[in-house]
Amino acid sequence: MLEEEYQRIYPHNTLACHVLGYTVSGNVGTYGIEEAYNNYLNGSSGRVYTYLNDSNSLETTVEPAVDGYNLVTTIDANIQTIVQEKVDAFMEETGAKNVSVMVMNPNDCSILAMYNCHPYDPNDAYDLEYTRYQFETDEEFEDFKENGTDDDHVNALYQVWRNFAVSDVYEPGSTYKTFTIAGALQEGVYKIDDTFVCNGGEMKDVYYIQCSHTHGTITLSQALEYSCNDALMQIGKEEGPATFDKYQRIFGFGQCTNIDIPGEPDNDSMSMLVYNKETLNEVELATSAFGQGVTVTMVELGTAFCSVINGGYYYQPRVVKRIEDKDGNVIDNVDSILVRRTISEDVAAQVRQSLLGVVEAGTGGGASVEGYSIGGKTGTAEKVPRNQGNYLLSFIGFSPIDDPQVVIYVVVDEPNVEAQMYSGAAKKIFANIATEVFPYMNIYRTGDEDFYNSEEMTEGTPIYGGEVPENDVAGGNDNPYVSGVTVDLINENILNEDKTTE
Repeated sequence: MLEEEYQRIYPHNTLACHVLGYTVSGNVGTYGIEEAYNNYLNGSSGRVYTYLNDSNSLETTVEPAVDGYNLVTTIDANIQTIVQEKVDAFMEETGAKNVSVMVMNPNDCSILAMYNCHPYDPNDAYDLEYTRYQFETDEEFEDFKENGTDDDHVNALYQVWRNFAVSDVYEPGSTYKTFTIAGALQEGVYKIDDTFVCNGGEMKDVYYIQCSHTHGTITLSQALEYSCNDALMQIGKEEGPATFDKYQRIFGFGQCTNIDIPGEPDNDSMSMLVYNKETLNEVELATSAFGQGVTVTMVELGTAFCSVINGGYYYQPRVVKRIEDKDGNVIDNVDSILVRRTISEDVAAQVRQSLLGVVEAGTGGGASVEGYSIGGKTGTAEKVPRNQGNYLLSFIGFSPIDDPQVVIYVVVDEPNVEAQMYSGAAKKIFANIATEVFPYMNIYRTGDEDFYNSEEMTEGTPIYGGEVPENDVAGGNDNPYVSGVTVDLINENILNEDKTTE
């Protein structure tokens, strides 16, 4: 007997697949907004009840069907398309273990685009072809498809379905310096023109922690522009564990953002990802100040960054802005939620100018787009185990400087180049995306500034100039970055679902 069944169709195929998620039998939402808003999206089928009444006569009651609601998202399909095209082009030309990009409106932390470089088509989410990138050779892949168990196949697909920007954690590297410096300015520990002497590194306990260069005497602003580890270690020391930890918490690190799509580790898991005031010993405080040893998610760092540049307003990030019925009537507005203030307008303005210096005169030169005022911060994080030459590169940038309208955050994990730390991969992807996104968003040009565009000024260097600690990441072996322990979102019912369709 054939039974009629509704099936969700995704006309744009892979577009924003990790934001959308997909459905299994019965239109049950799995991952993305399909799962988060499943109760709104699915209506209810009508039913006819026939029964004997008190007079022993047959009586029929009809329960009418109820349509599901529609979601209006914050995702801009044009921006999403630009992001996917630029990332796909990079993967085709250069390649990497992973590339993820997130585009945000800094004024309310709504997500305009979100993409991971290993997409899938929600119309056919169980197609094993999407797992090909996980295997080195075609022979290994064919053997996996033919001989792998159902659990093997679902576990491989899980790596495709999971949303890196929300679920995965990593050491951010020097992008984290933005928050160390913002906290120091807000607390009055330093002023923007205070000076430091960088002699190439600092001895902390028994470990020599290196800087990328010997920068000499530099200002606090230049410490951000040149991405000076030495100066940041001095700032962290002056702040002390209590103040440093205070601003970690103010900026939301070690906490969930409560973004409205599933996959984010819970608060207990997130709290392991940073050192607290009790565990910020000399080495941990030094490395945390420049973004190593702490671990974050993309959405966590992106949300914190928005608060730095928008005047100190920390909003809860979101991907849905309203819920409508079939006739377009608004059922519910998903308004932006202001969670707290992080820094003052004055401090935010100072940091924005320093971030402009990063692009115009510092390590972010490769991210410039002619005619636009761009601020941003590079990140070059040495991965564990240390001293293996493996790096996660990132760049988070915004424009315009005085009235930020868009933030673009790019993370490139182990680009396929000989010297990863010097590749500038994240900056190049940022510039390629921004070149098309800025005009589309009507972001104004600022003239004919002579942008610094050298690739010679880098921040890449191994952290330790000698002995490496056995474990120098917050949370130790329980850290998801080290052990792979993350929130497991695989719905056990998926394995029991009948995926065939009559």
